[in-house]
Amino acid sequence: MFFQFLIVKGIYFMKTYKIFKNPTGQYEAVKQGWSWPAFFFGGIWACVKKIWGLGIGIFVVFIILNLIAGDNPAMGSLVSALGFGVGIVLGLQGNKLREGNLKKRGYQEAPKIIQANNPEAAVAQYISEYEK
Repeated sequence: MFFQFLIVKGIYFMKTYKIFKNPTGQYEAVKQGWSWPAFFFGGIWACVKKIWGLGIGIFVVFIILNLIAGDNPAMGSLVSALGFGVGIVLGLQGNKLREGNLKKRGYQEAPKIIQANNPEAAVAQYISEYEK
């Protein structure tokens, strides 16, 4: 009930973002801490964030493991447990992986950390406060 009140009234919990800018002037905001999308969507998340090697690698490994497991329930359980473990690792490290990928792609980390409700608001706040 309390959280519904907060959402209805437009009060949101602020998140911490690092801002990255590439030489062409494009900005990306990377939330700090746990990544729920990386936890739940692993390979898809990695591909969407242009971490191609990781995303395709996850898909290939799990396709091969599922083919090897076949109809064996014990192997299927093992593959599922491994998938859960990969999800936890990506949830914990996903945003750091994304930061490293942005740096490899030519983005520079901004010197300020921003508190905002979402990535778009973080970028807009950074531009309005520091890019004058």
